[in-house]
Order: sequence, then C-alpha cells, then structure tokens
Amino acid sequence: MPVIKKPLGTIRITARTRTPKGKIFSPGEEYQYYSIIERRECSCGEKKGKLMYRLYKTSYGLVPVTKAIII
Repeated sequence: MPVIKKPLGTIRITARTRTPKGKIFSPGEEYQYYSIIERRECSCGEKKGKLMYRLYKTSYGLVPVTKAIII
C-alpha cells in the first residue's frame, strides 16, 4: 500500500520564481505545501551551522520562503 502524505497547508506565490527543472511559479498562484526545508552551512548536525535559506516543498518543486506566503 503506498504512503499518502497530507499537505500541511496552502501557499500563495508573491514573486515569480523558477525551479531548475523549468517549472515557473507566477504571482497569485496557490499550491499545497508538504514540508519546510532548511538549508544550513554545515551539515554536521541537525541545528548546527548558519541558516542559509528555507524552502517550501510542493509537488511541483521547491519554492523559497521569501517568494511565497502561507494562507
């Protein structure tokens, strides 16, 4: 039986952004997000290292937190 993950909420895109695979997110579009990913300088521990950026994980790709809001 496949694992079905429920979305945490909905985000609205506030600025145009593009994924490396070519998906373009335009302002005003809404997507379901499944998790928030944090990228840090050092991968030596869970909460060690300076936080570089955070991303929302959607089924279409990753969206930077600075370019979307939770609704």
